[in-house]
Amino acid sequence: MYMAPCTLFLANAYGVPKGLEQQLGLLLIMLLTSKGAATVSGGTFVVFASTVTATGYLPIEGVAILFGVYR
Repeated sequence: MYMAPCTLFLANAYGVPKGLEQQLGLLLIMLLTSKGAATVSGGTFVVFASTVTATGYLPIEGVAILFGVYR
């Protein structure tokens, strides 16, 4: 659940409009890719960065913003 609000925060910060379908799609993708990431320290951030890159919905530069507040 951590990764889906992060994507919405980044979309809002960069002014990228997201429809309801895209938001639900990102939620499902993030829920699927985050399985097993909670067992590794910092694993959630790595999975988040790779998923944002793979989907292409958001600019990858936004991950640096989240890295500052992640720890």
